[in-house]
Amino acid sequence: MHNTNDTGAIQNKSNISKMNKINITAITAIILAVAMFAGCKANTYAQKRKDEKNKFSSYVSRNKLNLSSDSAYCFSQPLPWPENLYFKTYRGAYIRLVEDDTTQRKPAAGNGIIIRFKSYDLDGRLVGDNTDPSQSWEGYGFVYTPQSAIPCIGWNDCVACMHHNSRAVFLIDSTLGQDEQLQQVVTLRIEITDFTVRND
Repeated sequence: MHNTNDTGAIQNKSNISKMNKINITAITAIILAVAMFAGCKANTYAQKRKDEKNKFSSYVSRNKLNLSSDSAYCFSQPLPWPENLYFKTYRGAYIRLVEDDTTQRKPAAGNGIIIRFKSYDLDGRLVGDNTDPSQSWEGYGFVYTPQSAIPCIGWNDCVACMHHNSRAVFLIDSTLGQDEQLQQVVTLRIEITDFTVRND
């Protein structure tokens, strides 16, 4: 004959064991969720930067780009430069000259710069366009300061290679781009369709 106290004790032990298993499972799930969330949060920007660099490497390979930091070689090329040739500036932006008259004004400290452009991501999607005079009467403007981050490092470096009325193509990494580009973590291909250096 079974002792009812023994049976109750066994059931209680069984219930406690089940509860402990449930609690351990719940605690483990919470710890894993927190760890995954923390990992995702910590790695989001790092992963985006890694993806951006990989996409740029693929773009360079796919288009057989020649990225050269040899200014003597690049700037001795006839215009337009070959479609695959880009000069790498000292801070890491890239420019390809399409039209450039060296007898025209070159940007100097304090000059007003006005630019019309179209920008694309590396998949060819249009992401910016101010070439329509009805939407942007004058274009994008800023006062040039050599070797600065105005309007951003990439643009500042590239416009230093141009003259009034030049046309060019920039490749700008997100770390060298403007705030919106930096936040999106994308490299942009920017076609400069009109470039004005004001003598003021």
